Amino acid sequence: MFCEKCGNPVNDNDKFCQRCGAPIRALPPQPENEPEPVYAYTIQPEQTDEAPQPEVQPEQTDEAPQSDVQSEQENEAPQPEVQSEQENEVPQPEVQPEQENEVPQPEVQPEQENEVPQPEVQPEPVYAYTTQPEQTGDAPQPGGQPAKTRVYGGNQQPRQDAQPVQPYQPYQPGQSFDPAVNTAPDQAAANGGIPKGLKLGLIFGGGGFALLTVILVVIFAIIIPMSKPKIELSRFVTTDFYQYSDCIVDGRISGEFKLDATRIIDAYPDLFGENPADMFSKASYLESALYSVEVEYVDASDADNTSCGGRYTTFGKFKKDGEAKITVKLPEKGGYGYETFAMCESSLGVAFVGGECTVSISDEIEKSSVQVVEMTDVDLLGYLESNKLVTAIIDYNDSVSVGIKTFETKFGDYTFKNESYDSTAVTVYDADGGYLNSVNIKFGNDKNLKAGSKVTVGYEDDDTYLADYYGLNLTGKEFTYSVVMPVKLDEASAKKNVSAIMDYILKHPELDSYYNEKDKLEVGDIYFVTWKENSSYQDIVAVIHNATQKYYCTLELEGKGFFADGEFVYGGYSGYTGNHEKSAADAVKGSAYLQSDSKYYSATKLN
Repeated sequence: MFCEKCGNPVNDNDKFCQRCGAPIRALPPQPENEPEPVYAYTIQPEQTDEAPQPEVQPEQTDEAPQSDVQSEQENEAPQPEVQSEQENEVPQPEVQPEQENEVPQPEVQPEQENEVPQPEVQPEPVYAYTTQPEQTGDAPQPGGQPAKTRVYGGNQQPRQDAQPVQPYQPYQPGQSFDPAVNTAPDQAAANGGIPKGLKLGLIFGGGGFALLTVILVVIFAIIIPMSKPKIELSRFVTTDFYQYSDCIVDGRISGEFKLDATRIIDAYPDLFGENPADMFSKASYLESALYSVEVEYVDASDADNTSCGGRYTTFGKFKKDGEAKITVKLPEKGGYGYETFAMCESSLGVAFVGGECTVSISDEIEKSSVQVVEMTDVDLLGYLESNKLVTAIIDYNDSVSVGIKTFETKFGDYTFKNESYDSTAVTVYDADGGYLNSVNIKFGNDKNLKAGSKVTVGYEDDDTYLADYYGLNLTGKEFTYSVVMPVKLDEASAKKNVSAIMDYILKHPELDSYYNEKDKLEVGDIYFVTWKENSSYQDIVAVIHNATQKYYCTLELEGKGFFADGEFVYGGYSGYTGNHEKSAADAVKGSAYLQSDSKYYSATKLN
């Protein structure tokens, strides 16, 4: 038992406090076997703008609350015992065993002798501790705690809102959370209630963990991939032109559109690192992944277009001012190459994006620095017809066929040449003399020929090689050649057509290997030469004079040729010249073919 004024321990029979002299009020008799009351907390904070400042108030019945501790009302449970403190220390109410993070209890101020302190009026609500017995038949619960009631102002009646509840029980995961039962009393009192976030977490329980898991999955599946750098593959579509020379032909431009891994690496160097080994590994991974990306270009007018799927597609027959619309398609999930593609994205930490782009052929040409040439029409058939270059041929055994006379001409910067009537393929050379290709000429109805037979002349096939890569478009229509029977070369025909032989040499001064362009060439005596032991072997030897270089020499032509319409058609590939001499007589003396006493050759002068 304690003094109500100073809290000093007193005996049950004392009338006055031995310390402060205050009268002692006797306790009313307690009924036998009455259950000990059970206490519960209720928290009722006032809705104010400032944080509450707790102050200990005694529970009153019908009187206004006072700052000091009043005597208990009749039939009320005893107040908690207050232990005496050392002198000059403030007495504290009985404190329950302190739990972790427990908020300290409000301090109870002792009364000064003969003076009752009044509470300082604050705009915030102050709190008092009260106890309410639980109206049940259960056994009394130990450790009853005073309940908080809200006091408005200093002289208003407190609102007794405490309700009987179940005693505190620790919350176990999986069970339904009840704030009144599962909240520690000292924590509830100290914090002014359960934090809102804790309430939500406890209310949701296991369901809240599942919800959190779903949210994290959404973040990793949607939000985090959206935060990865995006690489639009359509920005890295490049053009490779097909070319077999230093030019491409307008209207026949061909090549392929493809994804360029090198440009991706150059645009994003940080993704591949500085370590050569890592860079090589990631670059190889990227190359493999791009083969599962489809690059599509479709044009119904482009017969050469072939969609190859694996990072490139071909095209053809473009003009230099043309454009192409390209579609880049990523592999579908579960489709071909998807796993490699996805692993490449993960390795680089990026997200590839497909899409469309438009490629300008003129821009790509400018980047590649290739030369574009216009198409040139070459009417080779018309040239052969107008220059009477198709002729009947007779060989040494008197067999007759059709061939093309030797010639050389130019179409643009390109040279077309036929070097022997035995050949039916006209060769083509570029401006530097480099061989490009041959144009094959075909003859129809060329069997069992006789004078007047009709032979059709045309191109052997529709070869577009020269047109596609050099801009030489073969044109012209087939024509008909009427056979004129040739005259076989022998001593008699040679003597009769000696002027034709002389004209042929003057038209082909290149037969002299020492001849230079613009040299003045003269033809002197011409001889028909045969072997004494084999008369089937025959040659033509002429004495020529190079007036520009001032030398004389002999020129030997193979005995391969014939006469057609009074023209000499030579079937050999070259001529052979003798030593350079100062006179024609010296040139004759220097030739083994023209010696009058030769054991091997017989020479007959034709002019």
